[in-house]
Amino acid sequence: MSASRQDLSAHGFYATPMLEYDMKTERGKPFAYHVYGAALIEASIDVLRGTYTIDRATIVHDIGESIDESVDIGQIEGALAQGLGWALLEDLRFEPDGKPISDTLSTYKVPDINFIPPSIDIEFLPSIENPFAPYNSKAVGEPPLQYGIAGYFAVLEAIRAATGKTLEYYDLPLIPEKIMKLLISEQNKIDIATENHMWTKV
Repeated sequence: MSASRQDLSAHGFYATPMLEYDMKTERGKPFAYHVYGAALIEASIDVLRGTYTIDRATIVHDIGESIDESVDIGQIEGALAQGLGWALLEDLRFEPDGKPISDTLSTYKVPDINFIPPSIDIEFLPSIENPFAPYNSKAVGEPPLQYGIAGYFAVLEAIRAATGKTLEYYDLPLIPEKIMKLLISEQNKIDIATENHMWTKV
């Protein structure tokens, strides 16, 4: 007796309920809820080498009502690391024909344990009712990635402190090569031999 070869697979998808948005009028409710937060990051730069350290991060994050605080803190710390990598390390480079040349861990830098700030303080914003998620919780995995941009501006502010020049420079990631160009450019000359300029911290 031959097998009947019946398709036993099932297909489905999830659509968040009660969403509606009019692209023409730009009105509506495109998201189930919003997540809020802020980060304050301290950074130091070495003006001789263009390198930097992220010294401290203080974060407040809107998690709704926490289901497990230790898990939520871990998620925020992990997303912060990912965001700092995105803003300061992970430089994608390609050959003219499109072939990637930053394709190994020696050429594509990702955050390691030495890159993460030694001090990370996290506080949760007061809980408010959120009927669109289980137990009044809110997303805590991806939203904290946004705090990486605070690392970018902390390093940029350290460059401003070293040069005395206000910078409007928006080119992620802010790798040491770019930092050196900003430090020794014609517009931002500094005496790199001066000992008290070797490290600038903000």
